[in-house]
Amino acid sequence: MRVSDVLNQAALMDRIDHDIEFLADAAELYNKDRSKLISQMRKALSKHDTGALANAAHTLSGLACSFSAQPVVYAALKLEQLAEKDELHGAEEALAALEDETNRLQTALRGLLHQRRKTDVPKRHQRKALTTAKHRIRVITIDDHEITRNGIRFMLLARDEIELVGEARNGAEALRLCTELKPDIVLMDLKMPKMNGVE
Repeated sequence: MRVSDVLNQAALMDRIDHDIEFLADAAELYNKDRSKLISQMRKALSKHDTGALANAAHTLSGLACSFSAQPVVYAALKLEQLAEKDELHGAEEALAALEDETNRLQTALRGLLHQRRKTDVPKRHQRKALTTAKHRIRVITIDDHEITRNGIRFMLLARDEIELVGEARNGAEALRLCTELKPDIVLMDLKMPKMNGVE
């Protein structure tokens, strides 16, 4: 076996270990927010608040996208569409189906969380300590869509060499954050309210 092959395998194993840790963090976030969002949807449905129902379903869909959990995404989008059309007669059944899918995903994620507990904790802490000793790239993100910011946050948090130092919803907030935080990189949407990315 060539030296390059050994190095590539070592890098791959490190990446797998890193991804398991990252996905486990995302799974903990999902399991914590899932029940809260389901409760919000049940409350919104009882009050016939279609706006709150659609927003909660949309947020849950975004969380499920982090795991490519298509059954949850489709169930959440169906409920969101019913809420946006004020078709509440089918919303109760759609919400029950969504809750079933989120429970299945939670069960599947338990194995991932179990895998995380089996990983080499000292090795993980050692790697993070080495990373913090170096200069980390300071990043802020600017986008008016919360779901987009959440997705970008998940991707950035998976990288030890990147530090997400702030988030903003429009260009005006971005200017203030840049002045206060002095980031190395700004990830910014072009079309935003108040002041767009071009401005």
